[in-house]
Amino acid sequence: MVNGGVREREELNEMKWKLLGTALRLRAEHAPYGAWHQEGWQMRHHDLVIIGTGSGNTIVDDSFADLDVAIVEERKFGGTCANYGCIPSKMLAYTADVADTVDDAGRFNIDANLRAVHWAALRDRVFDRTDGIERAGRAGRVESDFITVYAGHAIFTGPGQLRIEVADGEVEITADQIVVAAGGRPVVPPVIAESGLPYETSDTVMRIDEPPRHLTVLGGGYIAAERWRTSSRRRVLLSP
Repeated sequence: MVNGGVREREELNEMKWKLLGTALRLRAEHAPYGAWHQEGWQMRHHDLVIIGTGSGNTIVDDSFADLDVAIVEERKFGGTCANYGCIPSKMLAYTADVADTVDDAGRFNIDANLRAVHWAALRDRVFDRTDGIERAGRAGRVESDFITVYAGHAIFTGPGQLRIEVADGEVEITADQIVVAAGGRPVVPPVIAESGLPYETSDTVMRIDEPPRHLTVLGGGYIAAERWRTSSRRRVLLSP
C-alpha cells in the first residue's frame, strides 16, 4: 500500500511536469494568445483544461501560475474518493469496527453493551467533514488568480474544443491541452433497473436517511466491500 502510494505520487508529479513543459512550449510557439476566433465570434482560450477534480485536481499547483488554466467539474470537487467512495466509506467502516469492539468487550473482561449506532448522526458527521473539504477545495480554485472554474458538463466539439453545459446556458472554450480525469460512475445493470425494485448506487447509498434492514451488494470493488462492512453483522445493525 505504501509503495503503491509512492508510485502514484511519482506518476502524478511526472504528469504534472510534462503538462507544464508542453504548455510553456506551446505558449512560446503561439504567443500572444488572446481569444480564439472563428467566423466572426470568439471562444475563451486556455493553455490547459482539466476535466474532473479528483486526481486531476492534484496536478495543478503554483508552478502553473504563469498559465491560463481551467477546471471543469459537474459534481463535487474532490472526485469519487472524497465524496462518494473511499473516504466516506472508510469512515463508516471504521465506525463499524468501533461498534464491533464495544460489542466484543466481554472478551477483554469489560462489561459493555452496544445499544445502537445512530445512523443519521453518523452519516451527518461523515459528510459534514467531507462536504467541508469539498467546499474548501472549490473555493481555493475559484479564488485562484490563474484558474477558471466551470461548474458543468464538458462535451468535445472538435480538436481542442469544448462545449460546457452550465447552469445558465453553454460556454464554448478551446485549449492547447485537455486532460480528461473524469473518474468513473456506477452502472446499473438493466436487470436491476427494470425490476421495479428500489435500489441505491455507491453514489447515493451512504447518504440515505434510514439504514436498510436488508442489503444485497452487487459488485466487489472497495466501495462495495466497505459499505458491506458497515452493515455486515446483525448485532451492529444501524438504527435511525
